[in-house]
Amino acid sequence: MWNERKRFNFVNAGRGWRKTSFLMRIVIEYLVRSVVDEKPRDCGWYAPTYKHILNALNEFHKGLSQEVAVFNKSENWLQILGGPKCYFFSLEVPDNARGTTFPLMIVDEAAFIPDGVYDTILKPISMKAFATFGQGEVWACSTPSGHNWFWEQCELASVRENMSTWSIPVLGCRIDENDHLAREPHPHGHLFYEFPPLKA
Repeated sequence: MWNERKRFNFVNAGRGWRKTSFLMRIVIEYLVRSVVDEKPRDCGWYAPTYKHILNALNEFHKGLSQEVAVFNKSENWLQILGGPKCYFFSLEVPDNARGTTFPLMIVDEAAFIPDGVYDTILKPISMKAFATFGQGEVWACSTPSGHNWFWEQCELASVRENMSTWSIPVLGCRIDENDHLAREPHPHGHLFYEFPPLKA
């Protein structure tokens, strides 16, 4: 997935796939690389509710030592190696996300963000970042939730050159020894039980 990434990336994954952990790895690598390359640029993490934000911050806190990372849960940011920060935004009040531009944007549990928020708030932030920094990468990851904006973007990503998409069941796949996604026999003979098709 990492080698196939493009500017806009949509990961449609079943429950229990550790989607937040996958997104955390992207953020950590980005922040560390920003320090190493001496190009300190912050990034943004967006989620449907404040509860999702707290969950992500707690996961970061468990995974990173205090020698490496600084956390500010009152202002919802983390900082690695004294460099740039990752700011966390709850989209319960979508307008709160306006005004700040990030070269990397993470959208956790994207399918549960209301329709219209991506097109009117999140995507314009990415477009401004591309115009400002020459970089505006988006990773949106979620369990599916019907024919909404996330489903539409996953469909578009299959035909647009600057977009990538992946559909990943919890069962019936694994990460192989080369960190590649590999299929394996499903215990029920097919994938329907764990990852049903999207429905309106």
